[in-house]
Amino acid sequence: MGNKMSQYKKRDIESLNLFYTQHVKSLTEEKLHNKSAIAAELAHRDQLINRLRYEIEILRRYGNKDCTAMADVVIGSSRA
Repeated sequence: MGNKMSQYKKRDIESLNLFYTQHVKSLTEEKLHNKSAIAAELAHRDQLINRLRYEIEILRRYGNKDCTAMADVVIGSSRA
C-alpha cells in the first residue's frame, strides 16, 4: 500500500474507556461486523457531527435564531 498516511490514528483504548466499550457492545449487538456497515454508521455520525458544528456556528454568529431551519436550507435535512 505504500506510504499513504491513514486518517485513523492508533488510539489509546484505555483512555477511551466507556466510550470504547459502548461502541464494541453496540457493534456486536447490531451485527455490524463488516467494513461497509461500520463505514456507513461512521459516515452517518460524521454527517450529524458536521450538522451540529454548523448549527453551533450559526448560534455563535446570529444568536438565538432557528439554527436548525437555517442548517436545513444551507446543508439540507439529515435527520434520521
